[in-house]
Amino acid sequence: MGHFWLREYRAADAYDVAHIWRESWLSTGLAVPSAPPEEEFRERIMSEITHGWHVCVACFGHRIIGFLATKPKQRVLDQLFISPSTQGKGIGSALMLAKQQMPNGFWLSTDAKNERARSFYEKHGLQLQRYEAHPTRGHPTAIYAWNEKGS
Repeated sequence: MGHFWLREYRAADAYDVAHIWRESWLSTGLAVPSAPPEEEFRERIMSEITHGWHVCVACFGHRIIGFLATKPKQRVLDQLFISPSTQGKGIGSALMLAKQQMPNGFWLSTDAKNERARSFYEKHGLQLQRYEAHPTRGHPTAIYAWNEKGS
């Protein structure tokens, strides 16, 4: 893959971001009760942006290939998804802007069975804090945290 670049999210990106979110989520191979249609992802994107999401997208040419969504006021890395066809090429690492956006630390939740995501976060210095049930679906999630001091 050639060079990709990062930029701020634009309203016109909602369709592409929703597609990547759903496609990447389904590609994990984890048991998913039901996959919401892309329209639900688009609605959530619009809602979350009005409630404080900060979104950055990764692009290759004119194509969006990944995104990062953070909630800086709550110190949360909320979503990080890369198009399955471009995973493993450094895009997720480039999108780990959460450390710059939230230098005093942040936390995130990921499916406890998503070993690839967990390995990625651990590689980037996040530490497992605990396990807890997902607030709406009930499956086990792993809670990770990062701060400058490494705890």
